[in-house]
Amino acid sequence: MKFQYSFSRQNDAEMVVLLSDRAHLLASICKNTARMMNARNAGDVRSMLNDPAHQAMVRQQFTPYCYEHPVCDQRQKYRSPCGACNNLEAPLLGKAFTPFRRIVPSAYDDGVEAPRTLSVLGGSLPSARDVSNAVHREDITSVNSQLTPFLTTFGQFLDHDFTSTPLMQGENGEIIEDCCSAPDRFECFSIAIPANDPHFRDPARKCMHVVRSDSAPPLDCSVGIRQQQNQRSSYIDGTMIYGFNRAKEDSLRSGQWGYMRVSEDYSNTPGMMPKSREDTCNIKMEDRQAPKTQHCFHAGTGFRSRSQDRDMSYVYKYMYAYVEIPITQNVSIYLREHIQIIIILRHNNCVVKYSVGLFFNSLERTTILSLSFPVFLVLLSLILMIMF
Repeated sequence: MKFQYSFSRQNDAEMVVLLSDRAHLLASICKNTARMMNARNAGDVRSMLNDPAHQAMVRQQFTPYCYEHPVCDQRQKYRSPCGACNNLEAPLLGKAFTPFRRIVPSAYDDGVEAPRTLSVLGGSLPSARDVSNAVHREDITSVNSQLTPFLTTFGQFLDHDFTSTPLMQGENGEIIEDCCSAPDRFECFSIAIPANDPHFRDPARKCMHVVRSDSAPPLDCSVGIRQQQNQRSSYIDGTMIYGFNRAKEDSLRSGQWGYMRVSEDYSNTPGMMPKSREDTCNIKMEDRQAPKTQHCFHAGTGFRSRSQDRDMSYVYKYMYAYVEIPITQNVSIYLREHIQIIIILRHNNCVVKYSVGLFFNSLERTTILSLSFPVFLVLLSLILMIMF
């Protein structure tokens, strides 16, 4: 059984396109300015773009198109679903639909947005596939008696809490499915497959299809160097469980006693995530004999799936998860944790003083704490191991 998926702009398609278009406009302004200033190479372009006077000019001209700063309420007890106002002095930091923060500066070939292909000495960089094969050798197996596959699956689940990068699409919103046949297309950055690749043994296959990530302007809109867009807040706040904005969160709530919506189709397995609408599930089964009970889940992760040449096992009577089975399992665990807390509190008459909204916010905070605790416990253990 095979199906196809693609990272889409389904989280908030209009916002993704808006940020991408504005980032492209800002990059065009910077490239045009570089040509006017006779910047001859990437180093000259970066020097010009990092000039404070140039940045002040760009920031002033681009202010009407920059991010809208949220108005923060210092008395608010609960964090916002989108991550805004977590830092009252810089309310956009960590907010969903802002650019990722870089560890090191970018090194684009043109200083603005062209993918890097040259080394510091001016020669061509090796294929990313060559680097991967050298680092991750198939003849070496790492075994650890203290770790289980759940470490990987939980890590992937946690990754969906604070990272989600949409991929570029065509002019009319079409999915780009073959970059190998159009290597010079701006949205593409395919990877060459070496002839002796240990995994790709088909000699006719010489390319890995890769679509570039959508972009977003920097938070201060002072420079047009390409930055990658993040659809999630940068905090451990249960986005994959509760959603990335208020509208998404509301669509997952039942509206009764702080409960989350669950499926009504499976009486033998209570606490299952509800089905998504058919028009938001992008799974296209190749097997026409596939059972009609297959569907996507409606959850906080909230993006469609579509994968080329990928086998998936059946789960829960042939139902498919939005992304992968481990994500479904972990979201289900925390969804049921949320429900279990309600049952315990109601049994002990602890919900009378709360409104429905405040009760849900308190439940959400408690569930997020149960998610954060093992993460920070492991992190603290690693820090102590390094220090001592």
